[in-house]
Amino acid sequence: MIDHQGITSSSGVTLSWSELTSITVYKIDAKIKVLTYLTFHHDSGDFLEFTNEDAEYQVIFNHLDSFIDLADSWRNRIESLKPEEPLIQLWPLQTTSH
Repeated sequence: MIDHQGITSSSGVTLSWSELTSITVYKIDAKIKVLTYLTFHHDSGDFLEFTNEDAEYQVIFNHLDSFIDLADSWRNRIESLKPEEPLIQLWPLQTTSH
Protein backbone atom coordinates (compact mmCIF):
# COMPACT_ATOMS: atom_id res chain seq x y z
CA MET A 1 0.00 0.00 0.00
CA ILE A 2 1.10 3.52 -0.69
CA ASP A 3 -0.46 6.66 0.74
CA HIS A 4 0.35 10.09 2.18
CA GLN A 5 1.87 8.47 5.30
CA GLY A 6 4.29 6.15 3.51
CA ILE A 7 4.70 2.68 2.10
CA THR A 8 3.35 -0.54 3.64
CA SER A 9 4.22 -4.12 2.73
CA SER A 10 1.67 -6.93 2.50
CA SER A 11 3.03 -8.19 5.84
CA GLY A 12 2.10 -4.89 7.51
CA VAL A 13 5.55 -3.27 7.80
CA THR A 14 5.28 0.49 7.23
CA LEU A 15 7.96 3.05 6.42
CA SER A 16 6.92 6.67 6.63
CA TRP A 17 8.10 9.07 3.93
CA SER A 18 10.01 11.13 6.50
CA GLU A 19 12.06 8.07 7.54
CA LEU A 20 13.24 7.16 4.04
CA THR A 21 16.82 7.82 3.04
CA SER A 22 16.56 6.66 -0.58
CA ILE A 23 14.62 4.70 -3.17
CA THR A 24 16.57 2.47 -5.55
CA VAL A 25 15.78 0.06 -8.38
CA TYR A 26 17.71 -2.85 -9.82
CA LYS A 27 16.96 -5.83 -12.02
CA ILE A 28 18.15 -9.41 -11.99
CA ASP A 29 17.96 -12.08 -14.64
CA ALA A 30 16.27 -15.02 -12.90
CA LYS A 31 16.78 -17.31 -15.92
CA ILE A 32 13.09 -17.65 -16.84
CA LYS A 33 12.21 -13.97 -16.24
CA VAL A 34 13.69 -10.63 -15.33
CA LEU A 35 12.76 -9.36 -11.88
CA THR A 36 12.62 -5.67 -11.00
CA TYR A 37 13.33 -4.73 -7.37
CA LEU A 38 12.02 -1.43 -6.03
CA THR A 39 13.70 -0.79 -2.67
CA PHE A 40 12.75 1.77 -0.02
CA HIS A 41 15.66 2.41 2.35
CA HIS A 42 14.93 3.41 5.96
CA ASP A 43 17.18 5.62 8.06
CA SER A 44 17.77 2.69 10.47
CA GLY A 45 19.36 0.64 7.70
CA ASP A 46 16.25 -1.51 7.24
CA PHE A 47 14.44 -1.53 3.93
CA LEU A 48 11.28 -2.65 2.17
CA GLU A 49 11.72 -4.32 -1.18
CA PHE A 50 9.02 -5.00 -3.74
CA THR A 51 9.45 -6.97 -6.96
CA ASN A 52 7.38 -6.73 -10.09
CA GLU A 53 5.98 -10.14 -9.01
CA ASP A 54 4.43 -8.67 -5.84
CA ALA A 55 0.73 -7.80 -5.95
CA GLU A 56 1.29 -4.27 -4.62
CA TYR A 57 4.16 -3.44 -7.00
CA GLN A 58 1.97 -2.03 -9.79
CA VAL A 59 -0.02 0.16 -7.40
CA ILE A 60 3.21 1.53 -5.93
CA PHE A 61 4.70 2.02 -9.40
CA ASN A 62 1.58 3.86 -10.61
CA HIS A 63 1.35 6.23 -7.63
CA LEU A 64 4.89 6.73 -6.33
CA ASP A 65 5.36 10.15 -7.92
CA SER A 66 2.18 11.37 -6.21
CA PHE A 67 4.02 11.19 -2.89
CA ILE A 68 7.74 11.64 -3.71
CA ASP A 69 9.41 14.21 -5.97
CA LEU A 70 10.89 12.12 -8.80
CA ALA A 71 12.56 13.01 -12.09
CA ASP A 72 10.17 13.15 -15.04
CA SER A 73 11.88 10.18 -16.68
CA TRP A 74 11.82 7.82 -13.67
CA ARG A 75 9.41 5.30 -15.23
CA ASN A 76 11.42 5.15 -18.46
CA ARG A 77 14.63 4.65 -16.46
CA ILE A 78 13.12 1.63 -14.71
CA GLU A 79 11.68 0.14 -17.88
CA SER A 80 14.92 0.51 -19.83
CA LEU A 81 17.20 -0.74 -17.02
CA LYS A 82 19.01 -3.97 -17.88
CA PRO A 83 19.89 -6.68 -15.33
CA GLU A 84 23.61 -6.25 -15.99
CA GLU A 85 23.48 -2.52 -15.20
CA PRO A 86 24.06 -1.11 -11.70
CA LEU A 87 21.10 -0.09 -9.58
CA ILE A 88 19.64 3.35 -10.11
CA GLN A 89 18.73 5.80 -7.40
CA LEU A 90 15.29 7.31 -7.96
CA TRP A 91 15.23 9.43 -4.83
CA PRO A 92 16.59 11.65 -3.49
CA LEU A 93 17.18 13.31 -6.80
CA GLN A 94 20.85 13.50 -7.66
CA THR A 95 22.09 16.98 -8.49
CA THR A 96 25.25 17.77 -10.31
CA SER A 97 27.44 20.61 -9.12
CA HIS A 98 29.44 22.69 -11.57
